[in-house]
Amino acid sequence: MAKGDSKPKHETVMDVTAERIARTYAQGFLGAAGENDKTAVEDLEAVATEVFAKYPDFAEAMRSAFVDDEVRVGMLDRVLGSRVDPVVVTLLKVMADHRRMNLVGEVARQARKLYETSNNRAPVLIRLAHAVDDALIAEIEQTIRQQTGLEPITSVEIDPELVGGLEVRVGDTVFDGSVRTAFAKAHKMIVNQTVAAIESQPERFTLAE
Repeated sequence: MAKGDSKPKHETVMDVTAERIARTYAQGFLGAAGENDKTAVEDLEAVATEVFAKYPDFAEAMRSAFVDDEVRVGMLDRVLGSRVDPVVVTLLKVMADHRRMNLVGEVARQARKLYETSNNRAPVLIRLAHAVDDALIAEIEQTIRQQTGLEPITSVEIDPELVGGLEVRVGDTVFDGSVRTAFAKAHKMIVNQTVAAIESQPERFTLAE
């Protein structure tokens, strides 16, 4: 193996290890949250995005080996104690004690995935070359229900340069509309809508001279 190939492989191993550790924390976190898991997950996500991501000095203090454990715990209590679910604060204290505060964002992501799975839901990203009507989105969602048995939690993204016109991501699985998939009917509807748009407003699709 070439010397230059070793670094990406090492980073991949590190990423997988971090993901596994984060998943373990997330499982314990959801177990402790019990019936209050929905609120707990939302609070943890808010801490990751609204506190750690936006206030790097605070995040660095939480990760620093030069900050005394008692000081770190006190900071967590003062900043978050009365603002989020207590199980979130407990999780962060445990992670701080084990020097794992660099994984807060990944733990939040894993907690969300586990929560959705346990509730028979799946995050779905529908990428389209252009905007379509709600009936088509509903058609895709129904196909997902039939194919996976999961309830889709859908977000839509428009990318005019998307090859094939349609891409559907269910969790970590990607279905490409440019090939034959369970979404072939939806892909045909997209093509038909594109043709209709060209026929009704041809000037939008004509290059300026």
